[in-house]
Amino acid sequence: MPTDSLLRTVTKHAARYDYEQAIYILQSIPPEKRGHVLEDRLRDLQERVTLIQQLHEEIETAQKDGQEQTVVSATRRLMQVKPNDPLIRQILQTYGSLDDQGKYQLPAPSQPAAVVGEDPPRMIVWAIVTGIVAFLGAYSFVDWMLKAPRQALQVRVPAAMADDDLRLEIDGRSFQPGDGRNVTELDPGEYEYHATRNGETVKRGLLVVDKEPTAPLELDLDTEPWALRFDGVRSYLAIPRLSFDLSNPFTFECWCTPADNDPGMILDTEGDFGFAVGINAEGNWEVRYPTSVGYEAETVGLCEPGIRVHLACVADRERILVYINGEVLGTAETGPRQATTMEGYLIGTDHPQDGPFYEGTLEGVRLSSTSRYPSSFEPEADLEADEATLLLFRNTEHRRDLIVDHSGNSHHARQSGTEWEPTRADANL
Repeated sequence: MPTDSLLRTVTKHAARYDYEQAIYILQSIPPEKRGHVLEDRLRDLQERVTLIQQLHEEIETAQKDGQEQTVVSATRRLMQVKPNDPLIRQILQTYGSLDDQGKYQLPAPSQPAAVVGEDPPRMIVWAIVTGIVAFLGAYSFVDWMLKAPRQALQVRVPAAMADDDLRLEIDGRSFQPGDGRNVTELDPGEYEYHATRNGETVKRGLLVVDKEPTAPLELDLDTEPWALRFDGVRSYLAIPRLSFDLSNPFTFECWCTPADNDPGMILDTEGDFGFAVGINAEGNWEVRYPTSVGYEAETVGLCEPGIRVHLACVADRERILVYINGEVLGTAETGPRQATTMEGYLIGTDHPQDGPFYEGTLEGVRLSSTSRYPSSFEPEADLEADEATLLLFRNTEHRRDLIVDHSGNSHHARQSGTEWEPTRADANL
């Protein structure tokens, strides 16, 4: 890759304070081919990482010694170098917050406890006011929950089923759906549904009614597979509640068709302390995992654009095997991994604000709490849930707002900029 292109890629990572990845890219170039421009950039990034490590040590020492002002001072410097550092979040939760100008604030000193016998009427008034405020807050919350809007369920019926005897059961209630007809109104919550055609099961699954809907509530009885299109510019999925311990075995798998070799993450977090897999700046599949000083990124093999593949990352306790279509593409020898339960994952990017974004399609996603494939295997055409499933996205329910998690763990994903499209007629999912 030309120097200008490398510098742009490195600069993009550095702009997101992703110094470790920028250093990894530069260090992958033989020293004799770097030239003084790349060498200077590498030296600058290494100095920043060293400074971050020093500030971490200074903050941790000051915390142990109870030196709050030193913690504040070092945290301000850390925010200038890497404002998305996870340690900053911890410090803010422990010591204070940011004001409107972005300055670090210590919490106001606590008021001394009242002495018994010292102005009891004022204490009584204060207790009454506090009780009223608490009651009104609780009442408002309950009232909001009770008044959460019911939503009309529209059912879309394929033309091939229009003249058939259709029945739809939702939590034991039976309806006869017609195309585009509002069959019922539902309160926010989760409902099991079962659709039959001439007495035979057509479709069953989970219907999620959101409290703050961004699209009409629809159920499509079409059973043909669809693919979720990511445009490589702004589209991604957010799974805010998903977390799992990376020190334990796990398996992440999906059916995907990358459109090109441009950088883009299939799965990642907004921070640096979760598991990630995607395409790196060189057009290779790459896995990332946390270490004691940040995270490690390892290239495992070439990504071939335009080809639909089953991608599986299978982790035991000391390595991560990456499979393409059931055959091992590469192995990341991680050793015992750091126990990390980063909450909140993304599909399609690692930074929703500025990318980079994955371009291509996804047709099914499953995350499991076990090493499913210790050796070569035949990928499942339809990914299904079992007792080890943490997350399951199917591609036969193409809603415009939520991607429903069928694992039973309610890790539903919100869509941003993604579009559903029919898959090829010869697709095997």
